Amino acid sequence: MSIRKAAMAMLIASSMVAVPTIAQAAPATQTGVSKLSVRSAQVRSGKAVVKKNDLGGGSLIIALVAAAAVIGGIVIAADGGNNATSP
Repeated sequence: MSIRKAAMAMLIASSMVAVPTIAQAAPATQTGVSKLSVRSAQVRSGKAVVKKNDLGGGSLIIALVAAAAVIGGIVIAADGGNNATSP
């Protein structure tokens, strides 16, 4: 597979990860369909946290491992052998 196809595959894979994250992070006032949403009519109330979670950090390491796994998977898939075993 050529470099161009591999780069395109990486671009598509990264956009498939980034677009939902960006859409979820956008405030409801900036979306075009927020006026049609039922959630905008409901008000959520939160509860004060009494006990804190002892799990801390590590998210950066997990993100780096996940990114390396995705990139490695793309490289392996894009590098696939062209040696056909069937007649």
